[in-house]
This record gives sequence, structure tokens and C-alpha cells, in this order.
Amino acid sequence: MNVAAFLDRDGTLIKDVGYISNPDDVVLLDGVVDALKDLMAKDYKLVIVTNQSGIGRWLMTRHQYAQVQHRLSELLAVHGVNIDKTYFCPHTPEMKCPCRKPRCGLFYRAAAELDLDLDKCIMFGDKESDMVECVGRCIRVPKDGSWRGFYQPSHYPPAYVALTRPAPI
Repeated sequence: MNVAAFLDRDGTLIKDVGYISNPDDVVLLDGVVDALKDLMAKDYKLVIVTNQSGIGRWLMTRHQYAQVQHRLSELLAVHGVNIDKTYFCPHTPEMKCPCRKPRCGLFYRAAAELDLDLDKCIMFGDKESDMVECVGRCIRVPKDGSWRGFYQPSHYPPAYVALTRPAPI
């Protein structure tokens, strides 16, 4: 089985500008490239798991979401970072979708498709709603985006760590 670093997108990898729909607005946060390279060197699959309720709110289209995601992939690829897979939930919180974080639908899908051991995976996110109970460890990224090395507590203590056990699939 494989391990993955699950990554929220907005506010964790890129600057959170609200419901981002323009690829020109994609700006990588400081330290992201180095941190992702470190995770890749430790054999973590890089998996983006992101709530995109702007689609469900009719503030952007799926095509605009895809354009933004493509731009992010381009910016990372320039530095030799490749995202293994991206999953997104287009629904609003009111829809109570099982794939919307903090629920585990997208994580279970990723585990099945990528042969992941969720108990050994890690999740990086900037909001409480990113902290899920279906991965082994969750690390919250503070607003300044200074998460580089957070998965190495001896160097950079995390702002928030939730140790959890995975729910049954």
C-alpha cells in the first residue's frame, strides 16, 4: 500500500482569494514547492482534496475550476513537482455531500484508486473543515502559509495537529 500527503488547495498551496476562477490569480504560497519536493522524496503521493463550493453556488464553472487547477499544475511542474491526483467536491455545505471535507468520501475514493493506507497518510489544510477523521494525521497550516516542514515537528511545530483513527470503509 502507498501513503499520500493530502493537500487542501486554496490557502494551503495557493493564495486564497475567495472563489478563484481566473488562472491568472493563481499564486503559490512561499515554501510550498520545497515542502512538496520533501514529501515526494519521502515517497508520499501528492493528492489535492479540495472543496469548491463556488461551483455549487454558481460563482464559477467546472471549466473555470479546471483552468485554475491546470495553472497550478503548470506552476508546480516548472519546479519538478507533479500532483498524483486531484479530487474536488463542487457542493455547498448545505447539500451535506459525503465527499465534502470534513467528510471522507473523496479520501475513500483516493484510497481505492491509489491503493493508499489512510492510517499512514497525512492531511495538510488551513481550516478546521480540512481536518478529517479518515487519515492518520492532520496538520493545520496557519494564515501566513508557513507550513514548510510542518510534517517534521522537530523543525517547525504545527499550529494544529489532530491524531485520529480512520473510520471503516
